[in-house]
Formats: sequence, structure tokens, C-alpha cells
Amino acid sequence: ERARGPAAHRAWADRRAYYRARGDGTRRRIGQILASQGDCSRTGPVLGLRIARPRVAWHMRRLRRAGIITTVRKGREVRCSIERERFGQLHERGYRESMLHALNSPN
Repeated sequence: ERARGPAAHRAWADRRAYYRARGDGTRRRIGQILASQGDCSRTGPVLGLRIARPRVAWHMRRLRRAGIITTVRKGREVRCSIERERFGQLHERGYRESMLHALNSPN
């Protein structure tokens, strides 16, 4: 039986934000860049993406809201890093629930 209540709703909202953030190729590429380079300035991923800085900022905001990356302001610079533990938790939870759904679905 599915869990109900505020905690279940929050978990569902977290997974939804995670998959929406990961559903875009540009955001996946930004995640790959951050995972391979460690933390970098918000303009760092621009170099490999060939898109405008405001667009990169928009994509990074979606990733931050999903809990995939964190941002820290250091003076005028904004540093970004991937939240490896949180990313792993969201990914594992989504995988586990999709497998349970598949097992419980009548075919």
C-alpha cells in the first residue's frame, strides 16, 4: 500500500523535481560537467555548452531547486557543486519505486 500524508507528498514532489531537472539534455550536461570538474563558478559550464549565460543560470536554478546542485556566493562569484549524496538518494528512491510499481502492475 502507498504511503499517504505530508511526508509522502514531499517525497513525491522531490522525485518529480528531480526527474524534471534530469529530463533536459542541457541540465544533464551541466550535471556531468559539475560531476567531472568538482565545484566551479556558475559561468564555468558555459564554456562547453555554447549557450548564453542567462540560460545556463536558468538551468542551474532548476537543478538547485531539485536538490541536485548547491550554490554558494563568494563575493561576486557564485560557486556550484553537485550534491552527490542527495543525487544518489533521489535516483535510488525513484528506481526502487519504479521497480515496485512494475512488479505490482497487472500485465
